[in-house]
Amino acid sequence: MKKVFVIFRNEASYNPKIINKIDEYLRMMDVEATIEATTPELFEQVTEQESVAVSLVTYDDANENIEVIDGTSLRTGVGAEPVLFELANKLKA
Repeated sequence: MKKVFVIFRNEASYNPKIINKIDEYLRMMDVEATIEATTPELFEQVTEQESVAVSLVTYDDANENIEVIDGTSLRTGVGAEPVLFELANKLKA
């Protein structure tokens, strides 16, 4: 199963509503994936294949093994649909 890493600025900024929104959208698109919250520091250590990351912070793509999608619009909800659509398509590929 593919995995989605959602990168929050730090553990205190973790927002379960964002995780739920991603989960609901992926289910609606019939995409199975495990979703895991992380921080930029922890994400740099991830080595898993078959993964995509959504960053809610400005991120310099320090993990060269996993593609990072700019998900800053998920914090506000404005413009979130294109991010979710891109994520679903990358997981289907």
